[in-house]
Amino acid sequence: MMARMTDRLRDDEGIALPLVMGVIAVLTVVSVASFVLASNALNETNRHLGETEAFQIANAGADAVLEQVYRLGFGPVKDAMEAAGGELTGSVSSGDYVVTVEQMNNSEYRLVSVGTDATGFSETIVMRFFYINLWEMIFAAGNQESLTAGGGGINGNSNVTGPFFVRGTVQMGGGSYVHKGPFFVDGAITRQGNASLGTSAEPIQLYVSGAYPNDAGRTFYSSVSQSVPRIELPRMAETELQEAALKAQNESKDNVMGSLFSPGPNQETAAASPSWSDYRTIQPPNSGTFTRNYARNDSPGLHAWGYKYIGNSALPSAPGEGTTGLTIGPSTPSFGARYGAGYTTLGMHDDFAYDATNRVLYVYGTVFIDGPLTITAPSSDPKIRYVGNGTIIANGPITIDADIYPYRTSGTEVERRRMGEGHVLGLATPSNMTITSGTGNNTPTPTIDSDPPQHALALYAGGKISFTKNQYYVGSIVAGQIDMGNNNVHLVTDPDLPSFLPDSLPGRDSPILTKGAWARQ
Repeated sequence: MMARMTDRLRDDEGIALPLVMGVIAVLTVVSVASFVLASNALNETNRHLGETEAFQIANAGADAVLEQVYRLGFGPVKDAMEAAGGELTGSVSSGDYVVTVEQMNNSEYRLVSVGTDATGFSETIVMRFFYINLWEMIFAAGNQESLTAGGGGINGNSNVTGPFFVRGTVQMGGGSYVHKGPFFVDGAITRQGNASLGTSAEPIQLYVSGAYPNDAGRTFYSSVSQSVPRIELPRMAETELQEAALKAQNESKDNVMGSLFSPGPNQETAAASPSWSDYRTIQPPNSGTFTRNYARNDSPGLHAWGYKYIGNSALPSAPGEGTTGLTIGPSTPSFGARYGAGYTTLGMHDDFAYDATNRVLYVYGTVFIDGPLTITAPSSDPKIRYVGNGTIIANGPITIDADIYPYRTSGTEVERRRMGEGHVLGLATPSNMTITSGTGNNTPTPTIDSDPPQHALALYAGGKISFTKNQYYVGSIVAGQIDMGNNNVHLVTDPDLPSFLPDSLPGRDSPILTKGAWARQ
């Protein structure tokens, strides 16, 4: 019996050893697996943290360069990239970034930002963005107005050449066209009749959020994107009107010609004790005796706050509700001082003056009228020409019943009527504007370099700009709505206009930068 127990114990010892060894093996496998899993998890965590950090660095680099583009424009940023070998570099506390930017067209850009963290992880962001100066284009984007045949817009034989932005529905009919582009439509486009978009020789870049036509022989696109920048109409509310009014008042007594493209000093007030009241009797330089007229000479009291400010009080009325207006027309006498009338030095004149004999309007800096503005000329000779670089802001409707373009005495007819050399007249109102002059231009597709325009201006209307006759306009328009009716209206943008745009136009110093499609690579 004892022997049997001993044998059994020996049998148990034989079983225990393999069992222990198996348990140890299992524990070893589990431990190794746990270690591998833990190592993998740690590596994955580190990789995730590194990639996240690198992405944040790349994003910071993109934001830094976009901020430079917004402040300086693309040109200086491009110059800085070329000087640095084609890229912009920078650092944040956690790593470095390298950014490149290329211009896709005159409004859209492609940015690539590579961020690298301190441990060597890298992430890449590819982004498209729009950088737009509203005053490079014809712009109609107020409160979701539809530019349709029933509500105005592009219809009949009305045409746009150059960058064009519309918020709403565009219905094109008759022989209307949009050339050169790009054409931005935050809505849909319909096409009827002989209307066309682009040409076979110059297809346009189309940005449209809704449906658009793709008719052979009538639509020519170099590219189509359904990503459209969201752009609001620049404000001209109470604050903006008060700022413009104060600027006009201050410029009335500074003895400086204008504010932006100032050719030199003038004599508006007595240097010893400048005041607005002596504007009428002060003698401009080199004049013997000369007494100025105010723009509203019938009510000199309106000018108590300055000859460039016309209003019953120092503060303007509510937006669009001013009643102290100004008419410049056949019965308007000359006002202000200019060369040959107060000044004997060629090129000298007041900031705001009018030569009624030759129908030449002088505008520099900012003029504020707390009411409606009407500019008109005889139908037998409907020209009013202007000298200077300035903006007239009217706190009421503006009516234009004259052909208005710069005054020059030399050059071809096209050269004489073109803006440039600092000569631009801006007209702005928080209300509506109506352009009633014009006999049209018989050229089917007038061009800025070969056809003399009837109007060469920069126009802003917080409401609607209406063209009531056949007209050929060169410049830029920023408005809530553009109504061309069924007239033959040609709107041609001037790409040089932003480089000599006058003060006080809404949105002048606030370019639009909006991000488009982007990807993380």
